Order: sequence, then structure tokens, then C-alpha cells
Amino acid sequence: MPKHRLNFLKTLIHVAIPLLLTSVIFFAKAPPDPALAPPAPAPPCRPDALAAPDDDRLRARHVPILLYHLVSPLDVATSVTAEAFEAQMRLLRDAGYASVSVDALVAAAEGRGMLPERPVAITFDDGWACQYTVAAPILERYGFHATFYLVTGVIGAGRSFLSWAQCRELVAAGHGIGSHSLDHPFLTQLAPAARERELVESKRRLEQALGIEVNTLAYPYGAFDGATVALARKAGYLDAVAVHPGRRQADPCFALERIPVPHGESLDRFRASLGLSRVPASATLGPCAKPSSPASCPS
Repeated sequence: MPKHRLNFLKTLIHVAIPLLLTSVIFFAKAPPDPALAPPAPAPPCRPDALAAPDDDRLRARHVPILLYHLVSPLDVATSVTAEAFEAQMRLLRDAGYASVSVDALVAAAEGRGMLPERPVAITFDDGWACQYTVAAPILERYGFHATFYLVTGVIGAGRSFLSWAQCRELVAAGHGIGSHSLDHPFLTQLAPAARERELVESKRRLEQALGIEVNTLAYPYGAFDGATVALARKAGYLDAVAVHPGRRQADPCFALERIPVPHGESLDRFRASLGLSRVPASATLGPCAKPSSPASCPS
């Protein structure tokens, strides 16, 4: 081989090849160009991925969701008296609140709907008869609607619980209906098949008996985990309400926080839970009356 060609090959080996290896290493370590990366898919519900500060999706993140159980004179933590409940509804009306369903709240969070100027969601759990006989007339008097989360296994199971006819009347009056499971167990403690049955069967019974779509779920005892969320989505729910703050889920619409309204809560504390200013101390509610029979919800 001619000497000049041999020198050329030596130069190629000692210069070009190291340069090529350096380039390969550089590009392997270099961060990917964001412009070339495919866009990440958005999760089904993203109240955090919002546009303008005055967008309804942003306001949906801060809508209070109130949680009630009993409206009765029972001296238990989950009961408020009719007088206390009416005072709270009057406060909401006078403060300019308008009620929205949980489904409407989620639709706004996803950019699929609009909210009133000052929205609030009112929810009831379990399906006690006093929710129909006591709470519903008060809601109607102040122009509010609520979402009733029903334990389908106890509907019609006695005077303390709602009947199917009463549930249909609530629907006809414009109230929302959600599932609170079939038998009110700790869902997180059930085997997957039993957990799925609680979610699927309760939804099916409500839809069949009431002729509506049931898209919202309330976890019994507020207990849920990632597996429960996955089964709820599989069952066809679009959202779910919890109780405890600080839950982190891939889909926040399946961990909507609610504000429990406890027995004996003053209007001062009720206002504070809504983020409103205080009222005079004279407006604070007195102690609730104790019932003669603590074993049932008055119907």
C-alpha cells in the first residue's frame, strides 16, 4: 500500500473514530428535545390543569362540598337538628350561594360545564328517611338541591330508611342520586370480587329502579385506595367523594373532599368552613335537643 494512503488510514483511526464516539456519547447523554417528544396524555379529570384564573375549572377546585347524614334531634355526631340545618341553608342563601350537583362540579372541573357565581354542593349519605321528610322540604324552601348517596341494600328496609317511592320523588324534585355501595362495608377490606359487586350492583339497582344514570359514588366510611378507584372507574362511575383531606390520586375526581357538618356546630364554625367571615356571637346555635329514642331516625 502506498505510504500516503497508510498515513491517511492512521489519521482516520486516531482522529475520526474518537470524534465519532464522542458525538455518540454526547447525544446519548443530552436531554431529549421537548419539541420532538410526543405530548403526554391528560388524565381523565385534571382540576389542576387549568387556564385563566377566572376559569370555571379553577373555581371548581374551591367549591365546598358539604356532607350531612341525619337531620333529626338525635344526639349523635352525624346528626344536625332541623333548626340548625335550616339556619345553615338560610345562611347559604343570604350569602348568595347556589347549589350544584357533584356531577356538575366535576363537569366544570373538566371544562365541560359552567358554575354559578358562588356554588356549593350539598350531599347526604346513607338514605335515612329524615332526609326526605325533614331535609328535602327545607332545601326546597331555600331553593337548593342536594346529591343523595344511597346504600341500596337498606332502601325500603323500614321506617328509618328511604323507600323507593321517596327516592323517585327526590329525583322528580331535581335532586341528584349517587351510590353509597350495596351494604356499606369498608371497601378496602373486601376481596376484589366482593368489592366490585358492591360498586356494580348498587349502581345497577339505582339505575334500574329510578330510571337515571348514576355517575357518582361516595366511599363508605370515606375509605378508598387505588384498587377501589380502579374498580369504580371500571364500574362506570365518573367521580367519587371522600372525606379526609390530603388524599393523592392519579385522578383527583375520584377523591373529592367533603366538609362534614357535625352535631352542634355553630354558625360561626359553619361560616368558617365555607371561608366566610364570622357572624356575631349571638348567632351561635345553642345545644341540640336530645331525643327520647336514640335508636332511629324520625320519619
